Amino acid sequence: MCGIVGAVSARTPPEGLARAMIATLRRRGPDGVGLWAADGAAFGQARLAVIDLTEAGAQPMLSADRRHVINFNGEIYNAEDLRRRLDAEGPAIAWRGRSDTEVFLEWIARHGVASALEASAGMFAFAVWDRVQRRLTLARDRAGEKPLYYGWAGDALVFASELKALRIAPGFDPAVDPEAEAAFAERGYTPAPLTLYRAARKLPAGSWLTWSPSEGRVWPTPVRWWSIEAVAARGAADPITDPQAADAALEEALGRAVERQMIADVPLGAFLSGGIDSSLIAALMQARSTRPVKTFTVAFDEAAFDESGHAQAVADHLGTEHHALRVSSDQARAVVPTLADMYDEPFADASQIPTSLIAALARRQVTVALSGDGGDELFGGYNRHRLLPRIQRTLGPWPRPLRQGAAGLLRHAPTGLVERLAAGAGASASVARRLNDLAAMLEAADDPRALYAAALRVWPGRMAPDAPSSDEGDYARWMMLADYLGYLPDDVLTKVDRAAMYHSLETRCPYLDPDIAVLAWRLPMALKLSGGVGKRPLRRLLDRYAPAALTDRPKAGFTPPIGDWIRGPLADWAEHLLTPERLAGQAAFDPATVQRLWRAHRAGRANHGRRLWPVLIYGAWRERWVTT
Repeated sequence: MCGIVGAVSARTPPEGLARAMIATLRRRGPDGVGLWAADGAAFGQARLAVIDLTEAGAQPMLSADRRHVINFNGEIYNAEDLRRRLDAEGPAIAWRGRSDTEVFLEWIARHGVASALEASAGMFAFAVWDRVQRRLTLARDRAGEKPLYYGWAGDALVFASELKALRIAPGFDPAVDPEAEAAFAERGYTPAPLTLYRAARKLPAGSWLTWSPSEGRVWPTPVRWWSIEAVAARGAADPITDPQAADAALEEALGRAVERQMIADVPLGAFLSGGIDSSLIAALMQARSTRPVKTFTVAFDEAAFDESGHAQAVADHLGTEHHALRVSSDQARAVVPTLADMYDEPFADASQIPTSLIAALARRQVTVALSGDGGDELFGGYNRHRLLPRIQRTLGPWPRPLRQGAAGLLRHAPTGLVERLAAGAGASASVARRLNDLAAMLEAADDPRALYAAALRVWPGRMAPDAPSSDEGDYARWMMLADYLGYLPDDVLTKVDRAAMYHSLETRCPYLDPDIAVLAWRLPMALKLSGGVGKRPLRRLLDRYAPAALTDRPKAGFTPPIGDWIRGPLADWAEHLLTPERLAGQAAFDPATVQRLWRAHRAGRANHGRRLWPVLIYGAWRERWVTT
């Protein structure tokens, strides 16, 4: 695990450029810096040592025949199997160390990059330079756990794990991309391949590209090397319809994924919220460990936001060595000023704050933490997977004028009064926001794709979902594929990677093992979603390790009370970023609308925290990266 950078140029010597770029990523790799440069190419790495802590595992790394150079960020979980296969087929390789990177590189040297990608189970973003063909290859893992950006700095093609490394390259044009601004405003994150800079792009998950200096300053075209739609289609053609057979296959596959993701030469633990996904990962880890597994959660003052009691109960039952850090509201809010550096492109999923706090807590004791991310996308865990099909069936047949009229009534409801009544009844979410969301879904109820976009949209726009090619008549199935293609890599995994690596912590996601993806799509939707409940297979498997009473509760968010914070302790910070002068300097949000929402919010007439948070995050990002 590390931060990687590189530059390739036909004319400009890039060694100094790579050296300067890697200096920006030391939080991703505090254990050492490596640099390789020759023939117009230069790679740099800031290393977080996890497997083979010796110099034999350092990078950038040359293949035994010295033809290929690799700059690799991530882990190959089946590296030992690949090593045995290489040794068995011959000729013998004089292995220099035990690192998974060396195994992956030697597979490339012998069989090529495409074969290495297909053979490997892992999370990664990497660059390979072929010194004979003078060709650069960039690639990213199937789900998009590890990030990779690329762009132009003068005549050099540059790449890096984070945008800040590209931003400092001489010749890089920091002009903002209006299309990316609009996409961020709608979603609260920037979808691949866009970045907020016109001169940079984000390599999509499951994609690779190649480029040679002889091609000149032309954008290389990413090509998908792995397709979740193809996996789903094959699964539908070969389903596992027997629940007992499905449960047995899941226990074997997920247990294997957890076991191989527990391999590390450094201390290892797990995030534990007490929900289905993280509890099952912790249970499978503990069942495979000879000592108590270290688990981590963060406790908060706000009762509606605090899941630490549930996590503690699960930890006590499983027998893990549990660590809970009680964080005050002041401590949580203290994360906010760091977000523009932590996420050096605008990112407005407010659960980034507790994610950063739990990563900081875990890093005090471990270097690697397993998480439960990916379970919702593969097994139908989001509320929208259950609710949107009902909305479509119930409201879709209504005549459009009737739906539009009802939406207008909802939008003009006396939300201030409703908010106060709801608060008195103990409601934790903004009623005004819910009414606005329902209005948008009413208008889109006859169009499944528009309905899905409305459910995810933060600000009005024309967002097209990251849609699979076909829904095959099953709306929930289509949404899960769309989530895997877009929301998972660009929101969930971006959030976790930046928050964890800001604290030099590696995270691993067993649910994103390719074998789990293959198995999940062999399970019919009726086995995943039934009786108004999602993730049925995960629930049944967890029941073998912990009583359902400990984990079976409504899905809780991990989102702090942003609306209350920006109305209260963060009001001055918000006021500073929402002045008409600052709002006029950007094109993502309409200044008049923002000012109207802010006045109503600050006066307590409504709760617009969800809509104002992206505006504030964008303003803080511009102040840090655009206007300085």
